[in-house]
Amino acid sequence: MMYQVRGNKKYGMEKNIILLGYRTDISELCEIADCFIHMAFHEGLSVALLEAMASGLPVIGSDVRGVKDLVVHNKGGICVNPKSSDEMHRAIRKMVSDRGFREKCTGFNLVKVKKYCIENIDEMMQKQYANACSGGGAYPSTDQKDKEEKRNEDIRG
Repeated sequence: MMYQVRGNKKYGMEKNIILLGYRTDISELCEIADCFIHMAFHEGLSVALLEAMASGLPVIGSDVRGVKDLVVHNKGGICVNPKSSDEMHRAIRKMVSDRGFREKCTGFNLVKVKKYCIENIDEMMQKQYANACSGGGAYPSTDQKDKEEKRNEDIRG
């Protein structure tokens, strides 16, 4: 099932944007895509967004919590107001026209997404459980938070 993008004729993109509906061949689609667009008004930690980043796609995403926690604006992609078709249009045009920017975003996302690989998540969870079981509580200490923030800064560049 394909869907028409509302407003795409206004910007002359009716031949460039296709919403495909439910798919089971996501990895193949990521291989041929120029970028990943993830628009939402509310979002948690999006697995679809993580998969796109792990596939090396630059991202255009909503400037909302959850998305902007993953997409670093102008490093891993572009964050836009989800209510602004003009911002979306400019972001798509930038992705289409600036190959160097897309390549920079690809490299950044491939590094950033490693933080969320199963081995890192497993290690973090083991530390949380060990800390909770040793009487330290379920949340990391300030020192642990500082170390985690330093690691995040290193990932962001």
